[in-house]
Amino acid sequence: MQNLNFKLNVILEDINYNVKLETLKSHKFVEYFSENASFTGSIKDDMQPPKEAKEIFMGGGLIGSDVVKMGVFGTIQELFDQRVYPHRQDTEAKRVRKYYSYYDSGNLQPIGFSKIPTIRLGCPGVLSNGHNSKAHGPIFVIF
Repeated sequence: MQNLNFKLNVILEDINYNVKLETLKSHKFVEYFSENASFTGSIKDDMQPPKEAKEIFMGGGLIGSDVVKMGVFGTIQELFDQRVYPHRQDTEAKRVRKYYSYYDSGNLQPIGFSKIPTIRLGCPGVLSNGHNSKAHGPIFVIF
């Protein structure tokens, strides 16, 4: 993993900010899923990474941008480990490297990551003012 850290100029163990799509692609990461945050259907089947994936980059950015504003690297086991998390109350996400991830197996099945362990799940893709997000979430994989 250390060599990949050096080559990508990113931090594999922590949350990354402002990662250029061209940086991921130049190091053999392939985008296999992307959806707007305002999408209301089920994305579960489409976002599952290929079984042979070695490292996954999951993040989010603005629609039409070539920069992922915030994202993390992880394995299938680290990012796609579905668990039951309570909604509308504080709970602890799963520790992964130097961040925390969650993938809820209950209603709406939200997935994401946090710098702190305490999360509070609610309605995904809706900002506190009630307007739909103008964000999208690409997921890249390296084989």
